Amino acid sequence: MFSSIPTISRDQFVARLSKRKYEDLDLVAMIERYVSKKRGFVFRMPRPGSRVVLMASGGIDSTVAWYILMKEFGLHVYPFMVTNDNHHAQVSSLSFFSKMYRKKFVDLYHAPLVVPEVTAAREIFDMKKSSELTPRAILDSYDPQHKTFNWRPGAGSVMLEAGQAALYMGSLRSRLPHAFTTIFCGVTAMDGMGVKSQTLTFLRTSLLYMMTFLADPTLQYASLYIEKETGWFARKADIIRIGVEAMLPLERTFSCYRSGSVHCGRCGGCDTRRWEFKQAGVVDKTIYETEGWIRSRGKVFSQRLTGLLSGR
Repeated sequence: MFSSIPTISRDQFVARLSKRKYEDLDLVAMIERYVSKKRGFVFRMPRPGSRVVLMASGGIDSTVAWYILMKEFGLHVYPFMVTNDNHHAQVSSLSFFSKMYRKKFVDLYHAPLVVPEVTAAREIFDMKKSSELTPRAILDSYDPQHKTFNWRPGAGSVMLEAGQAALYMGSLRSRLPHAFTTIFCGVTAMDGMGVKSQTLTFLRTSLLYMMTFLADPTLQYASLYIEKETGWFARKADIIRIGVEAMLPLERTFSCYRSGSVHCGRCGGCDTRRWEFKQAGVVDKTIYETEGWIRSRGKVFSQRLTGLLSGR
């Protein structure tokens, strides 16, 4: 058995978000009033047996969310992943857990759909990247808690990915008799501290965008780890603990920003990953290039032996 998603009261939720520079609670309240007027509520957890779409990445958060949605909530999960030519390790991670979940959740598992990344025109992307990369932008993106820089170009593509997920759900609706109303993502409670596209404000804005895009007032878009209506408020360390208690081999997930086959150990994604494992009080079995040949080979041998003994 694994721990449930941590929750806090509504007052605590609002108090915490009110201190964050990238959150706009007035905008959140305005969107929630509109959504509630349209359907009578902002968010409701789908009933067991319902079908949902999950935006997957091959990382810890969405991989554990996939497990929780099936194990704890009894939902049919249709993972959807947007990738590019540099995401081989992420796709490999998704494939590994896909095989595991197909055996473990025979009735609820559904094969992931992996599609090519859609971005703005290359010329626009390059202009945006060069204009954003200034000393002030880099300093402003520093997260002192995690001791990492959260600046990343092209964050606007997140909205495009959400739109693709909504189109995918629309196509599933046309082929299957059961209604799809909910798209989940793996944004954690702390992601919005340094990344504008990972805030509750952005999640609510994306919800409004997708409801309008599909002309569907029943559509839901939410994260399993930060949702005001349910009180979910889970940090990555909480998610790691849930994954370990569920006996998931989290070392097979991928968080590195670079395109190698193993974690580089140098980028912000790797730094955050190591820091969160430490905060969770869990041994990090991830292979990092910076650890040296002997230590990394020892981890590889341990992973392969564990896989053989467990039949993975």
